[in-house]
Amino acid sequence: SSIPANAVNAIAEDKQGNVWVGGNTGLGVYKPGAAGLVSYPVKTGNGKAVSNFVVNAIAVEEDKLWLATTTGLYILNTNKEIASQYSFDYRNSHSLSAQSVRSLYLDNQGICWIGVFGGGVNKFDSNLNLFNSVTSNVFDENGLRASYITSFAEDRNGHVFVGTGGGLSLFNPRTRLFEGFDIKPATASSASYLSVLCLKRNSRNRLMIGTFGNGLFVLDPVTKNYKQLVRGNNAADLNSNDIFCIEEDSKGNTWVGTNGDGINVLNADNKVIARYTSRPQHANDIKFPFNEFIRDIEEDNNGKIWIATHGGGIAVMTPPTGQFVFNNTTNSLLPNDKVLTLLEDQSGNIWAGTFGGGLA
Repeated sequence: SSIPANAVNAIAEDKQGNVWVGGNTGLGVYKPGAAGLVSYPVKTGNGKAVSNFVVNAIAVEEDKLWLATTTGLYILNTNKEIASQYSFDYRNSHSLSAQSVRSLYLDNQGICWIGVFGGGVNKFDSNLNLFNSVTSNVFDENGLRASYITSFAEDRNGHVFVGTGGGLSLFNPRTRLFEGFDIKPATASSASYLSVLCLKRNSRNRLMIGTFGNGLFVLDPVTKNYKQLVRGNNAADLNSNDIFCIEEDSKGNTWVGTNGDGINVLNADNKVIARYTSRPQHANDIKFPFNEFIRDIEEDNNGKIWIATHGGGIAVMTPPTGQFVFNNTTNSLLPNDKVLTLLEDQSGNIWAGTFGGGLA
């Protein structure tokens, strides 16, 4: 078998159970029953395979794969094995607004929302075969807050939350206007804007906003009221202000992964009920004798919590005992201890994408 790169950036599964893997030198696929992962040549209409491209994100739509790459957007028809390429063209106002695509989100209407490095948000409707781009403008109160896009989340009305390096906006597809959320950190010493790293809308219609340096915000999109949780010395505080990933489990608890300080768990009332840390101080602190740089969290079908770390491999916690099993390069077949992303497939297998070691 072969892998598209040692650095795995994205993993996705289609309805046929094929697992697609994007890396620093292209695309790979694992098909059920196959001997292993194989590289998948992405060919455009001229029949030539695309070379030397980095896949940053993958979205699945029926028999199509949407690939965010450093050389634009590719829409791959997996039945015909042919891809359409869309790239930046300064002569065409309906092309991508910049070349390097970093993030993708397919909404309920089949519209693809595209985060472009330095180019803001692009909206693509495959029926129209053109892009509508929205770039940042600090002088436009109904414009995008910043051009560096980190994350997307969809609300109940089909509007799209956009997390940026300069705050949070909500895009209305009908009016094509942004509504900026005036979310301010509580501490006066903090920057006047939020650097949003991740977004997660939970089952109670609250938007969880993970930031760099300002902790976690819990926003009610209807009332626009919000609550900020920050690092502190009390049991009700977070143990870090740098939030890299957020996941809601089947019990309605929210798992918040930090950059170097472990994990915080919030209950349905958004109160901290547990802090997994190497330095327990309070009754709700749980010893976490493991790497605390958390990159992804996934709950499997059996209720186990899988935790990807940057440098320590994977931790697996079994509720309700709370016992951990640790998988790393010394005690398992994990090829690298820097794990970036996790995915459970239809068969219950867990796929792990690593930084420098490929796929496990």
